[in-house]
Amino acid sequence: MARLILDRIGKSYGPTPVLRDINLDLPSGEFVVFVGPSGCGKSTLLRMIAGLESISSGEIRVDDQRMNEVPAARRGVAMVFQNYALYPHMTVRGNLSYGLKIAGLPQSEIAAKVSAAAEKLQLTPYLDRRPGQLSGGQRQRVAIGRAIVRDPRLFLFDEPLSNLDAALRAETRIEIARLKAAMPQTTMVYVTHDQVEAMTLADRIVVINAGRIEQVGSPLELYHRPANRFVAGFIGSPAMNFVVPGDLYRFPAEEATSIGIRPEDLRPAVAGPPLLVGQVEHCERLGEVTIAHLRLASGSPLVAKLPGDFVIASGDSLGLTADAARLHRFDPNGLRLPSPATLAPR
Repeated sequence: MARLILDRIGKSYGPTPVLRDINLDLPSGEFVVFVGPSGCGKSTLLRMIAGLESISSGEIRVDDQRMNEVPAARRGVAMVFQNYALYPHMTVRGNLSYGLKIAGLPQSEIAAKVSAAAEKLQLTPYLDRRPGQLSGGQRQRVAIGRAIVRDPRLFLFDEPLSNLDAALRAETRIEIARLKAAMPQTTMVYVTHDQVEAMTLADRIVVINAGRIEQVGSPLELYHRPANRFVAGFIGSPAMNFVVPGDLYRFPAEEATSIGIRPEDLRPAVAGPPLLVGQVEHCERLGEVTIAHLRLASGSPLVAKLPGDFVIASGDSLGLTADAARLHRFDPNGLRLPSPATLAPR
């Protein structure tokens, strides 16, 4: 069990700031995911928690103990990297037990810990194989198992699935979710650029942009109530559409300078006036759904997620509508305004 507190954390490389005024309070047992574009500082922040990067300002505390000067090996932190970092000449059993041997644990305790971790991660049949004889997903499970056997206070994951193909990512994501369920008191911090991982794994998501926290909240809170235009555009796939008030046939724009509409909230306007009208440029037929790419009269692009059996073709003119409560309005500073109660003709 560990409560992690980041208090006014800053990081600079010379005169260049990388992280600014990071404040977070992570309760014991929480699974928190850091997301953001490449170069936003999320991996640097994770490495600072682990003790692999120095802190320029602020304080890191674990259970009220200041960690700034504590060496990485003494923080009670286990980190899983994207490149596995396994010893190729050792078996799975050897990789899992190596750190425990270095720590001087009795052989019987080492064997019990290795056996329990292997069982939890379905690695028992592979204990006598070397990493080169394993698939990418199996290697990543070994890397996770090597962290489990140490009984860490904090689990840190640095983009652990980025080297896997789509099928293995989905499989290993489920393994990590099972691991979290089996270790409900262990605090876990996970870095990814993949929002699917963030949405499916996190208790809370921390959205970072240009070294600052944009918003912290549950996955559904960030999806339904993004604090600003950046978060709105970053969370969701396909990404949220942004149009100007002049693109809309129905909508009291008032002080909004841009309106966000998620592709899945758009539907064909079969009855009543449309909200938007665009020309279809391309369709992606995925079976269950069809992703339609349109161009509005203003030249703005628009993406709509339609039923898979909806009949549409390139060159068609398509009217679309959406519920007023599903629209997101943003002011000139990109901050979210309340959604309108109703839609009215312009």
